[in-house]
Amino acid sequence: MTISQKIIKRIISDNDFSLRMAIHLKATQVAVILKARRKSNSLLLPNCIEFYKQNGYSDDEILEKQPGRKSS
Repeated sequence: MTISQKIIKRIISDNDFSLRMAIHLKATQVAVILKARRKSNSLLLPNCIEFYKQNGYSDDEILEKQPGRKSS
């Protein structure tokens, strides 16, 4: 599973969202945006998932299933 395009786009395009995420993660905003551009798996760490849920995202909106793979 990977991070959804919906969240990637929001991190890159929404300055306030990416800034609040950076503060939550104790990172720089530039680092958060670069992780989104690279579609880094570090955006799926528990601390990030917690942030997405605090901002109204459900599990289905956070994770994007990769085609052709069975979920276990």
